[in-house]
Amino acid sequence: MHPNFTYGNKDLEEYGSQPVSRQVLASQIDQLNEKIKNISVKKTKRKAQSLGKQLVETADRIEKYEQQILIAGSRSGYNVTDQDASAMMMKNKVEVLPAYNVLAGCEDQFITSVSLHQNTNDGTCFKDHLDQLSVQQSVTPENIIADSIFGTEENYELLENKGINNYLKFPQFHNEQKKSYKNNPFLKENFYYDPAADSYTCPNKQQLTFRSSYKHTHKKTGYQSYIKEYECTDCTDCPFYERCCKSTQGHNRTLKVNERLDQYKQQARDNLNSQKGFELRRRRSTEIESCFGDIKANMGFRRFHLRGLKKVTTEFTLVAKAHNLRKLHLKRQKSAA
Repeated sequence: MHPNFTYGNKDLEEYGSQPVSRQVLASQIDQLNEKIKNISVKKTKRKAQSLGKQLVETADRIEKYEQQILIAGSRSGYNVTDQDASAMMMKNKVEVLPAYNVLAGCEDQFITSVSLHQNTNDGTCFKDHLDQLSVQQSVTPENIIADSIFGTEENYELLENKGINNYLKFPQFHNEQKKSYKNNPFLKENFYYDPAADSYTCPNKQQLTFRSSYKHTHKKTGYQSYIKEYECTDCTDCPFYERCCKSTQGHNRTLKVNERLDQYKQQARDNLNSQKGFELRRRRSTEIESCFGDIKANMGFRRFHLRGLKKVTTEFTLVAKAHNLRKLHLKRQKSAA
């Protein structure tokens, strides 16, 4: 039998369950060199020396891979020219180039905070951005409004802890405004919930009762959410089964509920649909996009000239300051006219 069928991605028994390390290879190389000294047959000696050379090359490759893993960190890879840069899809949705993710906050089209990240997901960068914001600003903002990618339980909790009003959209916010969403009785959000019995009622008047709870750890951030699971008592012969259940194997309808996140979403929903929320949503569409548009189109800044996270952060901070000075100059000229 081929060894791959027996061992797969495991190591041989003599090395235990841990991967072969440089230390193990170095030990094997030393042992082999000692044995080579006592070999008198030339042919056998040449084979042993060839094996020793292969072991040295393998040890060098392991050292190289370990260094690459260290540089990449939590990323899947890195750019050889700029090791801090990550491969990101460009706005044209065609090119994948080494880049940085820029987050910026603004007020009245003046940039108030900037942060650069190696992660393409804006939502997971929000915590670091708030940390940078507290360093760059002496005053904590009263409200923060942002796109739906930022609407996660962890980010809502961050705003709560910092005493900032929650105007973060969540992924389904815009869908909730549609009649098709509101009139769909098979969505979890449209099931009737009885807090006294801790149960939901489906369109077929069946009860979905509490079954279990567990902690869910998010892969990208390590943040833990508390999830409650509900299951319908009996979906047999339900006339709505195909429309209500995604399962095609006759399983009962289940619901996974994150009560804390639902509370945060309701808070965001109330804020966003208030008069102040409408005003902030209207302003948001002309605020930050105008800043980036001015930097790219009017200032001609479309790519970084420096390398390394620290240097490009400094570079963009200077660009943001230049944008603010230019904006201030134009505003004063307009007032004086």
